[in-house]
Amino acid sequence: MAKRTSLIAVSLAFVLGACTSQPATTPASSGATPTEPGLIETSLPASETPKTGATHREPCLVGSAGGLTAYKRPSTQAEIFGQVPDDNPLQVSGLTQDGWIGFDPGVAQAGNTGLFRLRWLPPSSGSLQGDCETLPTLPSLPANVCFTMAMGEEPIFSAASESAPVVGSLQVNAYASVVSRTPDDWLELDLAVSSMGLSRPGWIPAAAANFNGPCGRFGPVPDAVPITSLPPGSMIEFEEISMSDLDHGWAVGGLPNTDQHILRTVDGGKSWVDITPPEPNSGAGADPKQASAFFQAGGKAQVTYWYSDPTRAPLVLSLWVTNDWGSSWQSAGIRLFADLAEAPPLIDFVEDGNGLLLIRYFVGMGNHAYALLASSDGGQNYTTVLEPQDTVDTCQRNKLILFDAQYGWMTGACPFLVDEGALLEVTLDAGRTWDEVSLPTPPMTSGEAGVLYCEAVDPHPFSSEEGLLLVRCQGEGEKILESYLYSTDDGGQNWDIEAFPATAAYFLDRQHGWALGKDIFWSEDGGQTWQPRKSVIWEGDFNFLDAEHGWAIARSGTEVALVRTADGGATWSLIEPIIAAP
Repeated sequence: MAKRTSLIAVSLAFVLGACTSQPATTPASSGATPTEPGLIETSLPASETPKTGATHREPCLVGSAGGLTAYKRPSTQAEIFGQVPDDNPLQVSGLTQDGWIGFDPGVAQAGNTGLFRLRWLPPSSGSLQGDCETLPTLPSLPANVCFTMAMGEEPIFSAASESAPVVGSLQVNAYASVVSRTPDDWLELDLAVSSMGLSRPGWIPAAAANFNGPCGRFGPVPDAVPITSLPPGSMIEFEEISMSDLDHGWAVGGLPNTDQHILRTVDGGKSWVDITPPEPNSGAGADPKQASAFFQAGGKAQVTYWYSDPTRAPLVLSLWVTNDWGSSWQSAGIRLFADLAEAPPLIDFVEDGNGLLLIRYFVGMGNHAYALLASSDGGQNYTTVLEPQDTVDTCQRNKLILFDAQYGWMTGACPFLVDEGALLEVTLDAGRTWDEVSLPTPPMTSGEAGVLYCEAVDPHPFSSEEGLLLVRCQGEGEKILESYLYSTDDGGQNWDIEAFPATAAYFLDRQHGWALGKDIFWSEDGGQTWQPRKSVIWEGDFNFLDAEHGWAIARSGTEVALVRTADGGATWSLIEPIIAAP
């Protein structure tokens, strides 16, 4: 797989700085349950207590003339965090006994606390400069162990019961390794591999865990209460719509600020039946669950649910499939990922049941990654074909489109490469490898009109030779300054570039398509010329069946509406959709 070089732009605002340190304190007993005799409760063993009494006159820095590889744990077996550029020295937070160099990357890390905020450089991988003599000695966290990190005081019990004696507690920034999970949702901890240093097991409720590392098998078990069906007569808002013909179609939507629902219409969008799978609800006080879906002809659909709360870790994806318009659903299981998603999953399938599921992450320091899952049976089962550690670079993927079971396009943006930032990757083997296709530099370059970067969007592969996509160049505030239509007839070896009059492209075939925005245009010659169709006051997410019939989710400010056209976008009529009785 061809990849762009990773980049880390490091901030010097550190949480675990090396300049000052605080002695460990002895936590107070909870008092709720008697403490088992003979055990001393501590938050950090003496070997992990930072050194005190020294004042750094200047920070300890590490740098290298050849660039450095940073890891998420102090081990070369750990996941790679990214590449540190050779012109950016890092402030060191501490060293392990075997010489690994810990530093805080200074980026947002939702859920990570204490040592788990650090990233690591191998021993002797760079030269230390400054006052480094009194750096604290940090524990060496093993690479392939699941830990729970404490964000507040958490009591640890001697058995899997709240009536059992308390053997200690995890204080803020403390940690312990997780070794098993019981059917009634208790986690067994190995306190010998923890900041407590006790040679015994302990237990906490699974709901109290804050995971870090390979924790998939220990992840949260969702509430058994499914998402409640929308009551008949409800006025609904849509997130996504996909029509199969003039009458039958699908949608993702529901009531504002609630778990999203899967909906079906048989009257062109006037009324909708709630056919949501038996997905457990998000629970009281939790952010709502979002749904990503791919809808196919013949009543087939693949749906994944995930929490919209970006601080939840691990990322939990529950997968569903239906072949009968949602009359019945089959669970394709639950997948757990240690990192936090930066955008909704992307799903695409072809008619023979082959498809891909893309999960996108923000890794930190300008780096992004993704995991890719493949299915050959319509989404009933998935296998992982690419892991996040194999895909780290500075590019963000925004769309995934398959032409057949083997061939597909993926588009995105590489913001650090301004003129060459538009990204197109092609797979010939069902997503197992991706090759980057060289796109010509757009006419508007970084030296003109404040362009920050360009991105490739709206890919349309029509065959292994023919295809087109849109390249948009953006300025401050994500304002789109110019757009260009790129088309190829030789598999991407050569590209024709045409000015594009809008911000989104929707093509039915190689010749016929729309330029979409607040001004709507139609083309019958592959985008060489455009005919004005309509100017509107809203932004839309569009779905067209043919050259005449289409639907759009229209958004203006906080208002959302469903509209429809029967003349190719020249006029639009308002639909006031409601929930119908099953």
